[in-house]
Amino acid sequence: MKRAPVVTPGARLPYQPPRPYTLRDCYRGRVWRNPLAALAKDGLVLGAALALSGLAYAEDAFLALGVVLIAAMVIAGPLSTLRANHARVRLLRAAPAVRARLLRPRRVFLLHEMFRGKRERTFVQPYTFELPDGRAVTGKAWICGCALEKLPPDSLEWVAYDPARPTRSLPLRLAVMVAPH
Repeated sequence: MKRAPVVTPGARLPYQPPRPYTLRDCYRGRVWRNPLAALAKDGLVLGAALALSGLAYAEDAFLALGVVLIAAMVIAGPLSTLRANHARVRLLRAAPAVRARLLRPRRVFLLHEMFRGKRERTFVQPYTFELPDGRAVTGKAWICGCALEKLPPDSLEWVAYDPARPTRSLPLRLAVMVAPH
């Protein structure tokens, strides 16, 4: 059985499709984040706090609610990541690309990242690009703080976008960047 080529860290994807990219490439320490998975981690923290409070105060309702919340987040986090990565692979393999201007990133406050340094926190990286028909589109990607120095505001990056839904887009550079931590 022939294996698909693996995109190495630091490699560049071609601007025009088809691009060699697999689901395995999405999981190789990439700097992008999935919003639902990040919120699921916060749900795990909240569920653990509820369950432990239920144990400490002998409140069965808190304990049960905490356990149910933990179970739901353990299922929701990986499933949302799998779904998002399948969509990323489809987009990266076949979508056309245009140049986008990066805007100033914004910090996302997450409970499970409260005591982490800037390089390990989550940020939303917005960007704008113009479609061939002249319409302006704004996209965004959730990224790790370690990628901020590589993506300065007002710089230009190639972005793959879905022609049917242009807001569904992704900077090509994020597909090959690897978190150093």
